[in-house]
Amino acid sequence: MRKSIATLGAATLALTLSVAITPSASAAPVCATAAGVETCTGTLANGAGYVFKVPTNFGGTMFFWEHGFRSTYPGVSAVPKGVEELTPGNQTNNTDVTAEMMRAGYGIAAYDGTVKGLRGWNNTFRVEMLKEVIDTAMAKYTTRIQHKVVYGSSQAGSIITPFVEKYPTYADSVGILAGTTPSAADALQSGCDMFYILSVFADPTIKGCAAFGVKGVPGHMASVGELQKVGALLTAWSKNLGAPGLEHPAALKGSPIPQRSALLLMGLLTGIPTKSAHMDGISTKAVIAEPSINATVAVLENTIDALATATLAGQSISEITGPGFYDNTKTDWASMLDDGDRIRVTCNAW
Repeated sequence: MRKSIATLGAATLALTLSVAITPSASAAPVCATAAGVETCTGTLANGAGYVFKVPTNFGGTMFFWEHGFRSTYPGVSAVPKGVEELTPGNQTNNTDVTAEMMRAGYGIAAYDGTVKGLRGWNNTFRVEMLKEVIDTAMAKYTTRIQHKVVYGSSQAGSIITPFVEKYPTYADSVGILAGTTPSAADALQSGCDMFYILSVFADPTIKGCAAFGVKGVPGHMASVGELQKVGALLTAWSKNLGAPGLEHPAALKGSPIPQRSALLLMGLLTGIPTKSAHMDGISTKAVIAEPSINATVAVLENTIDALATATLAGQSISEITGPGFYDNTKTDWASMLDDGDRIRVTCNAW
């Protein structure tokens, strides 16, 4: 672990800002109108699909949606089969706001962020793909489009920011929903830290980000294997609330400190929210005897989603930068906790 994660951040940012795709014309969209909405589909120059939807009451504002991270390979999440996300939505109940935007008179545009079948951390290409989508929409609708809104979620933050810096006249407004920064270094640092902390206190076989960097399917499967180790820990803790005593490291084996203390410590050190869909972080009941245990269960519920994204994105980025990007040799762990955090961990331990 000799390469700094800062090097990874600099490398991915440099790639995002400097590499360009040679422009070429995309195919004209094919359109059809039904129920007062014109739907157009087509392909960009690299073969990726796009979709436009414009209602008959179109008021001139077009929203261009940039979706978040998608994996190239199956195993953790489904691989998209085309343009599957048109507007912000709820993945839990599979709903979005497309119908509402149509009723309000807005136009929408979205595309499938794939490059020759590959997804992952392809920000460099998607900056140019987004420009091509906007150019195609403007060629189709010309002066009917009076205002352009470029917005997106998650990985979109690392695409939209360099996009508007490179093409400042292309968007009248910009929106980023829970987006990453152009450098994903901080987010990946947290993900790698999660793996490391759990390897110390729960499962020494976890290699975490040290296992990343092999290209293609073998690299993907190696990273998924690390995620599955954490998944096994979280499954066990979801059943026993981390009540058994610590088994690792050896110096703490046999101590009265429960395993859930390590989970809470991990969450506090890496920024995992201590509130979740089912836990408010403070309430107590029969099996949740102390507020810090409530917070720990919230960390448990939030960890797998956060770590799954970090794993897939980290592996994808490591295929660009090479292995060995994670370095915690200079991390001052104690400085990452405030007094409130220390009290929570202490109360949780007894």
